[in-house]
Amino acid sequence: MRTARIWLGLLLLPALSCQQQPPAPSAAAAAAQRRARNPDYSELVLQPRRGWTPEAQAQKVSLLLLCEKDRIKFKEQVRYRIEIRNVGRDPVVFKETGPSFIKEGSLCGAGGFRFEVAGKAGAFTRMPCQEGPAGRPPQSGLDLELWAGEFLLTRSGSPADRFRDLLTPYRFKRGTYRIRAVYAPLRAVSNTIVFDVY
Repeated sequence: MRTARIWLGLLLLPALSCQQQPPAPSAAAAAAQRRARNPDYSELVLQPRRGWTPEAQAQKVSLLLLCEKDRIKFKEQVRYRIEIRNVGRDPVVFKETGPSFIKEGSLCGAGGFRFEVAGKAGAFTRMPCQEGPAGRPPQSGLDLELWAGEFLLTRSGSPADRFRDLLTPYRFKRGTYRIRAVYAPLRAVSNTIVFDVY
C-alpha cells in the first residue's frame, strides 16, 4: 500500500510542476526589459536605491525641483531640472502627446505639469505656457510606466548640461521670486525654489 502511494506521488509530481507559474523576474531584470522595449525609459529613468521601500499609498509621486542658480541677471533665462520619483506601491503611467513637458519642457500639453510663481510674499499663480523652442518641431510624445522607487528625469538641454530653460512668456523683473512645480493628476507639489533677479 505504501509503495503504491509513493508511485502515485511520483506520477503526479510532473503534472503538479507543470501547473506552477514561472518565477517572477527580478526587479533588475524587469527594468532591463522595460529599457529594451522603450528608448525613453532607457534615457530618462533611474532605478531605485537598494533597500528602498514604498509608502503605503498606491499611487504617489514626489517632485524635486532644482535650479541652476539662485541669482540670475535681469533678462537671463531661469534654468531648472526636475526629478520625479514614484514613492507609492503601484506603477504610475506618464502619457504626453508632443510637445512633451518631460522631453521638451512645454507646459502647454495635456501632461498635467505646470509651474507656479510668487513674489517674495504673496500667493502663487500659474505661469503661462510657451510651446517650445522656436523653429524646432515638436518631438514625439512620452508613454512609459514609472515603477515603485524609480526616478523620471526631465530631459536636459544637452548631454553635457543637466539643466534646461524654463519655457514661459512670464518676465521676471528685478526682485526675489519663488517658484514651484506641480503635477496635477496626482496633486504633487515640488519644493519651493527662491532666487533673486538683479
